[in-house]
Amino acid sequence: LVRFAPVVDAIRLTKPHARIVRLTPDRYNFSDILEKLAAAPKAEASAEPARFALYNIEVLDGRVDVDDRAVNRKHALADIDLGLPFVSSLESQRQVLVEPRFSAIANGAPIKARAQAKPFAEARESTLNLDLRDFDVTPFVVYSPAKVPLNLVSAKLDLDLAVTFAQPAGKAPTIVIAGKTELKSVAADFLAGGPLLRLASLTTELSAIEPLASRYEIARVRVVSPEVWVKREKGGEFALARLFRAPAPAGAPKPAAAPPSALSYKLDELIVEGGLVHWLDERGSRPIALELRDLRAAVRNVSSAPRSRLLFELAGTTDLKELLAVDGEATLQPVEAKGKVRAQQVSLPRLWPLVEPYLVADLVSGRLDAGTGFVYDGRDAEPRIVLEGIEASLAEVALRQPRAKQEFLRLARFDMRGGAFDLVARHISLGEVTSKGLRLAAVREKDGRIDLERLVPAKAAEPAAPEGAARPAPAASAPDKPFTIELAKAVLDGYAIRVEDLTRAEAFTWSIEPLHATVEK
Repeated sequence: LVRFAPVVDAIRLTKPHARIVRLTPDRYNFSDILEKLAAAPKAEASAEPARFALYNIEVLDGRVDVDDRAVNRKHALADIDLGLPFVSSLESQRQVLVEPRFSAIANGAPIKARAQAKPFAEARESTLNLDLRDFDVTPFVVYSPAKVPLNLVSAKLDLDLAVTFAQPAGKAPTIVIAGKTELKSVAADFLAGGPLLRLASLTTELSAIEPLASRYEIARVRVVSPEVWVKREKGGEFALARLFRAPAPAGAPKPAAAPPSALSYKLDELIVEGGLVHWLDERGSRPIALELRDLRAAVRNVSSAPRSRLLFELAGTTDLKELLAVDGEATLQPVEAKGKVRAQQVSLPRLWPLVEPYLVADLVSGRLDAGTGFVYDGRDAEPRIVLEGIEASLAEVALRQPRAKQEFLRLARFDMRGGAFDLVARHISLGEVTSKGLRLAAVREKDGRIDLERLVPAKAAEPAAPEGAARPAPAASAPDKPFTIELAKAVLDGYAIRVEDLTRAEAFTWSIEPLHATVEK
């Protein structure tokens, strides 16, 4: 009474039940009460905080039901257990710890929270430990402020976080988030139908996330069993690209926001395990479908620090047992990368539809092993792309013309070593080439033409201009610098060329074999 401060030993509320109805996007079943309170005369604010001391505050077995009629969703927070052992603003109690507890069942998922706080101390420090298990995310997609360009079929969230908040007098507030998050059992489809993504789990270990200071430090991200459907359409665009295309701005432009704090980020490790990619490419004469299985990827040491270098690696096996791998290092500021790419046992007939628009022939067989080092430098207006140490081996290549029974070309082996490519310098080096066992067959037809001429498709004729109309002049453009091609050495071994001549009354065949040749420089 001396301090005019109420002191309450215990407050307990048992089985409270609240029902909230969202009638429209901006109106609830209690909006009229808020309007009346807002219209009531306001008392003068006191210069000092209210004095009170409350002990043993408890809410037991509470429940909140939310009927969101604006988006046709219902939510429930059941089995609410809330405890605030002590809250006081009295001077003598300013350093006493407050340890609140909270637990409930949120839409069927258990949630627990415990905290330690000094809300009336000068630093106003608080730490909240949050534990959430099997929380269904899908009902909340409708609340996204931006349109979600996919159909989220399922996704569950686990949280194990510690959130520390402090606001010392005269200083900016700080929020630090640490702990672990896990998104699991994810399934997403394209809006038009068909699967887009399946994901067993995505686990993130947070070292320190400070959103107010734009500082993000993540120890580890682990992606387990991602399954992705990738489609490249006839025009070359990826179907996935439309999901990330920014919508055109509507209305008047918004005023420029204050410049944010300098972004600081650090990711120690990103791991992908057991990935599966379904690839469909429609650019060629017919669709190409393949699978990249057992995909493994890792990215390490990602940082916003200038000149910091990250390491990356990726490897997988296709459904035809082809091996693909890439590894190297890169910087983000500026963008630079170098590394190696390798492909083994690549089946060429499956990829042949990409070539058929330019070469009228059927590839019966063929296998490719290839590898190269690469360098990318994005500091200049024209990025520098260099391939070096190119190695390629072709084996058992066989080509035949459409509807023909016999191959017109068969190549036992082709090897290239020490090749190079420089886009800016426009230079190609073939290094050393060795080719063995080429068999080439051609027919000189009765009209004098060689049948192999039909391998190159005829260009479509341009539509004729209307009578009397002038043809538009081609747009002027600066000629590109021509490529220079260099060959160190070529060895041709065991070649055979056979030509059947039908121009005479009696057909005859001539051949050259075995043919051996060596070319240098």
